[in-house]
Amino acid sequence: MHILILTKKFPYPLKDGESIAIMNLARNYALAGNQVTMLSMTTPKHNQSVDEAEPELQGYIRFETVWVDTSIRIIQIPVNYFEFIPYHIKRFISPAYRQKLKSILLETKFDIIQLEGLFLAPYIKIAKQYSEAKIVLRSHNIEGMIWQRYAKRETNILKKIFLQQQASKLLTYEIRSTKLYDAIVPISTADHTFFKAHFPHDRIKYIPSGVDADNRFTETTIDFNTIYYLGALDWLPNKEGLQWFLRNVFPQVLQKNPAVRFHIAGRNPGKWTKTLKHENIVFHGEIENAAHFIADKFICIVPLLSGSGMKLKILEALSLGKHVVTTPLGAEGLPDEVQAYISIAEKEADFAEKILSALKNIVRTREKANTAARFVTHHLNNKILADAVLKFYKTIS
Repeated sequence: MHILILTKKFPYPLKDGESIAIMNLARNYALAGNQVTMLSMTTPKHNQSVDEAEPELQGYIRFETVWVDTSIRIIQIPVNYFEFIPYHIKRFISPAYRQKLKSILLETKFDIIQLEGLFLAPYIKIAKQYSEAKIVLRSHNIEGMIWQRYAKRETNILKKIFLQQQASKLLTYEIRSTKLYDAIVPISTADHTFFKAHFPHDRIKYIPSGVDADNRFTETTIDFNTIYYLGALDWLPNKEGLQWFLRNVFPQVLQKNPAVRFHIAGRNPGKWTKTLKHENIVFHGEIENAAHFIADKFICIVPLLSGSGMKLKILEALSLGKHVVTTPLGAEGLPDEVQAYISIAEKEADFAEKILSALKNIVRTREKANTAARFVTHHLNNKILADAVLKFYKTIS
């Protein structure tokens, strides 16, 4: 098959869940003998060059990029109140990207056009105009749900009203857009449940994102008094959750175990991280290699209070033999079998207690983590999952 993948950012370097989920699947498509073209936006926030990608990837996949200025313009926000397309989506509409897509479709015949998320939906019209390929949404999140949850926690009344309005528009847009897809491949169980209410069941296939079992980093010595956080710090749900943890949970952990050290890593941290001056907190900023950063740490925390989709960082942590403590929203969307291996807590005191218990019972925690690692690397292997997607595509093309 010849597959065209549309993305709202060039998915490299592989330092965040979205980039990893996109590139790993694309690479395994190519390794399975398919022709793969990827048309990505480069934006002020994600301005990576194709040349930065590994030569191996450039040999597998034809990469094309188009500059799209997605900068937020305050003056456009009041106007968007009266428009159908949500402002979150409108920022990614680009005549240049549309023209490049048209050019690619005129020169190459595709079997599948895979949209990596809702933000590519505005390009379906031109895709159908110049191609007979099947249009597939690969859903990473229910975008409206992310903002609905974030709005619920917002205390600024004006900001809350705006977020509620945008969340409602996003959900409406997401539901209406389902009429334009030939198939949907959700990567989380929660997204699968959402789309089943609005789309023919025989054209939805839940296939999670996974891990590369062949590239697992072999750990050396573990510091059993460490916990860590890894995530993009410019994504609002991540920032919100981490601040909640630092303010309400970590002090409770330190009260009962003063020796615990908390390691934090993530890109675009912002000025607020400069206040993280505590002898038990180590801030690493953006890191080059996630596996090396994780290797000597003991427990991964994922304190999400808003958000949607499957959290690939949890699978990555489990595959590397780390125990995970998260919130119900952090666990949402994960395969049921995976949820059995992680600790889930909603309230601050419970979250702290889950961490303290895991730190205290080292042998039991390690046994559970190692069992989880074997399950994830065997059953959620990217090659197996890519084969499942390709098999599904053959049924619709």
